[in-house]
This record gives sequence, structure tokens and C-alpha cells, in this order.
Amino acid sequence: MKYKLREDVVFETICDQSLLVATLTAREQCPYIMHLNEDSAFFVRLVLKEKTIQEITESIIENYEVSEEEALEGAKAFISELMKNNYLLIKED
Repeated sequence: MKYKLREDVVFETICDQSLLVATLTAREQCPYIMHLNEDSAFFVRLVLKEKTIQEITESIIENYEVSEEEALEGAKAFISELMKNNYLLIKED
């Protein structure tokens, strides 16, 4: 399964701060701004590259010293948070 940002949500880095910003119609669907830490920004970049959950997990393992279980749990938790706040959607092929 792949994910994508909701239309009218942009990922920006401004003054070394990574943000998800809801614009236009997305402002009615999700919070206006979500501040991201470095780890969350890394994850969002993978989503933008249309990676599957398995590919995201593998990238996390390669870049952080965590087990596969920790990487998968972290990825699932962050996906859940982004979906709960309506920033993220399941990409249909």
C-alpha cells in the first residue's frame, strides 16, 4: 500500500523548520500547520516518493539504529497520526 499527501497539503522547510501546510480546500479538512521534527520530515519525504510501508520500514532501518519491529511500529504510528489529522490518504493506483 502506498500513501500520498492530501491535495492542497504541501511539505515545506522554512528557516530550518519542516512543516505540513494545509492550503485552499485542505484547510477545511485538516489542521492548518503541522510542525515536523527531523524524523517525521524524513518519513514525509519517503511518502512523497510514493514508497510502500515495507520500503519506508527498510529506509528507516537503513538510516536509524532500530529493529525491523521498531521501524514498522513507528511507521504505522506516524501514518495513523497523519491519516487521523487528514494530511495523508491511501494512494489508489
